[in-house]
Amino acid sequence: MIDLAHVQHRVRRALQAAGSEPWLVGYDANGIQELVTSSSRPIAMFGASTTIARFDQQARGDTTIFAGGGRGVELAPSEQAAMARAKELTADFYRKTRGGVMACACVPYDAGYPGQSLRWLRRKLEIQKDQAAPPGGMLPSTKGEQCADCTTYLARLPSRRPDAQGEMVCDRCHAMADAGRENSRLNEERVQSLLALSPRTRRVAAVSIDGNDLGDFFDSLESLEQLAAASDAIGNLFREAHGEALDGIARDKISLATGGDDVRLFLAWEDMIHYAGSFVAAVERRADLLASQGAPFTRLAGLGVGIGAVVADAHLPASRLMAYAHELERSAKRLCRPSGQKTTTGSGARSAFDFAVLTAGDAPSGSLTHDPRIDGRPIPMDARSWMSLLDSTRALASIPPAQRAILAEARALADEEFQNLFRYQVARSQKWHMWYESCGVDWRDAEAVVRHRPRPVHLDLVRLLPRDTPS
Repeated sequence: MIDLAHVQHRVRRALQAAGSEPWLVGYDANGIQELVTSSSRPIAMFGASTTIARFDQQARGDTTIFAGGGRGVELAPSEQAAMARAKELTADFYRKTRGGVMACACVPYDAGYPGQSLRWLRRKLEIQKDQAAPPGGMLPSTKGEQCADCTTYLARLPSRRPDAQGEMVCDRCHAMADAGRENSRLNEERVQSLLALSPRTRRVAAVSIDGNDLGDFFDSLESLEQLAAASDAIGNLFREAHGEALDGIARDKISLATGGDDVRLFLAWEDMIHYAGSFVAAVERRADLLASQGAPFTRLAGLGVGIGAVVADAHLPASRLMAYAHELERSAKRLCRPSGQKTTTGSGARSAFDFAVLTAGDAPSGSLTHDPRIDGRPIPMDARSWMSLLDSTRALASIPPAQRAILAEARALADEEFQNLFRYQVARSQKWHMWYESCGVDWRDAEAVVRHRPRPVHLDLVRLLPRDTPS
């Protein structure tokens, strides 16, 4: 719960400190996901996360409205002071992150029309983000000069990785790894290699999460008090939901600090399904509770999320894995409704989940996203749909792999030949009977057997759902 009285007091103090003709200063880190995951080393990713968190903490002052996740809004006493503060924030972020880009915008604050002032700031900040320069850093002239960790910038310093064998890294990766080591004692999660998350199978899951329709929610806010309260509430909501989803996971994981309604993490592939289901349940429950407090949170009733996840070889670069997960997150969000209404392309889902399993070490040749009419993904995450999918997948897992393999024959055989072969196998297998019963389908119905056979989403889930995974 948010203490609105405390928020109001904080904003009043900020307005008093800004004087009689205040200006608004808004800032937002460009490409924060790429910034955090640019290095292939978790210690450097954690270092980048803690560097951003430290920037947020040091940016807070008497005139701060909110600050977190590399973004914020504050007040300044004049246009000149606002412009100077914007330059200071940009330079400080660049220096701390070794080349990170901070977009800043300044507009006058009209106490008579605070909502319009905030919307003006938001639009101007979006323009600044679109026009921002690329990240800084010296680029290598040859492949041999590339940083061993990010492969993007010029390698200038020796790597401190124990098994580096003379490898060189760029200034940024070197500094972020140092920051990770310095702050690792404060981290509740062990900072280690992606490979160590699942050493037996050497596969990991990258997960990317974003709240649905929150841009419209923030656009609806009409005062600095509402902006401050809403920013605090959203940050707390997602942070607490993430912690709740991790409570049932004993294996190691690596959470990356992005702030607000963005969540990024790496974890063992065995824990991905449990985490996704638990996170959605926690967010939706907490959002509805928050909405019950009334304005400005009323519009959060029905808030959901889009979750994207990719399971792949742990040796793939972390930035590439997270980029794949982010693509799938966008796919999941397309299934969801805007502002509580159905879309022409989506199912009207409150929350949705899309995932992919990469079996090769290289990038896929095409898009990872799926057509729900063919594949069964993205997956609506309402409790009934989610539990039904897990139940049917567990029923499918009980069928011997040799019998499930017949589904692959659909691509090699003529339709009639495959259908006859598949119906024959279903008719003689009690395990297949259980599968269809779990889906509410009569296995004696010849047409229904073919029409409701397992889809690609079921076959991938079978590979990812351990027998002991919590539901």
